[in-house]
Amino acid sequence: MLMDDEEKRAVKQFWEMFPCELQYAPKPYGKATRELFDYLEKERYDKQAPFLHSFIQFTRWYGKSVLEIGVGVGTDFTQMVRAGARAIAVDLTVASAELVRDRLKIYSLEADVIVADAENLPFRSEAFDFIYSIGVIHHSPKPEDIVGEIFRTLKNRGEIRLAVYNRYSGAVYRYYLKYALLKGKPLTSLSKVLSENIESKGTKAYTGSELRKMFSAFSELRLRRVLLDGERRTFGKIFGLSAFGRILPNRLASFWFIEASKESSGSV
Repeated sequence: MLMDDEEKRAVKQFWEMFPCELQYAPKPYGKATRELFDYLEKERYDKQAPFLHSFIQFTRWYGKSVLEIGVGVGTDFTQMVRAGARAIAVDLTVASAELVRDRLKIYSLEADVIVADAENLPFRSEAFDFIYSIGVIHHSPKPEDIVGEIFRTLKNRGEIRLAVYNRYSGAVYRYYLKYALLKGKPLTSLSKVLSENIESKGTKAYTGSELRKMFSAFSELRLRRVLLDGERRTFGKIFGLSAFGRILPNRLASFWFIEASKESSGSV
């Protein structure tokens, strides 16, 4: 098993090579261009996850101090800046930070994009009205430390929106079939399959009870699983029947979507 520092270096190395969402870019991927970013925006909100608009509620945060943790190629962050938020993004990788800075420049937008470790955020306590992170913290060696930092840097009455992997999702079961059952290792845990085979090393996924414990310092906690449009199409292709994807229950979704607020000062 990798130690925390080694795991973090491995995570950083993986995402330096593969900024999240570039997998949807037309091949071959070249330099940062408006055409590339327009394509990625359409792919994310028209095909893969239109749900994110209603979940994050970009326009609601006009004039508010906002932090995104794990910026990827900056599709959501660009929407937040366009919507008039006083937004800052952090990412563990130089690759994502530079790509998003280029993206903002192309669209004549201005915002800070910082290379930083979310387990130790470089911000004062109670700095932000809203903090969001989509599909990021489960890659950290210590996601609970990130949650503690989110709580610390969130203002009283501030709100959060996060998405993390669901342990009992259709995607995890598919990986279990491929990397455990078909390899004659049926006793391999879902957590181990996920950690060793999905994206960067050490990737985690959660049950609802684990998330309720992890976010226990927050108020008005709401957890829900939502099968995104892209997931439904993927399952339809796997089983050769598009209708199959449409009828899958949300409990098989890849992501838990988390909403909560902070009602008092303190720490996790």
